[in-house]
Amino acid sequence: MVIQLKADIEGPEGTAHEESLLRAWTAWRLSQALGKTYGARSFGLMALAVGFEQMRALDEEEHTADYRSRR
Repeated sequence: MVIQLKADIEGPEGTAHEESLLRAWTAWRLSQALGKTYGARSFGLMALAVGFEQMRALDEEEHTADYRSRR
């Protein structure tokens, strides 16, 4: 279930990191709106994890692009 939820937040294969980050942010905001509803906190943590993964991926892309431009 967790793997499927992560995939749903990330979006279809090939989704840009920026869009996946936006999806993760939206999912986290939804978890906050749900408050103490059963599962909302776990959902929020999963959304944050996906968001951080997307931020790392964007950072790596930026560093790779910087490295290539210096060559």
